[in-house]
Amino acid sequence: MPPDWQLRTPPADLTRRYVADGSWNDDTLGEILATGLAEGGDLACKVRSRVRRFSGKLGDVAELGRRFCGGLRARGGGPGELVAVQLPKGV
Repeated sequence: MPPDWQLRTPPADLTRRYVADGSWNDDTLGEILATGLAEGGDLACKVRSRVRRFSGKLGDVAELGRRFCGGLRARGGGPGELVAVQLPKGV
């Protein structure tokens, strides 16, 4: 990020409202995804494509993602490393 980039501090009343209605909490994106997958891993997931069809569950897609990350780890990657990948449309 450029050195002059910074997050805007939201107004206090807006922060209080978002916290009160449950829109904000201290969960990380990873925690939110893990919770959602634990609760919805059995939901159907379909990719309608002429070339790369997929029919399975959200948990299946999450498992593929974990396997991909495991492959990166096996090749020396780790937390905090920058990775760029080009993926086809589809699962």
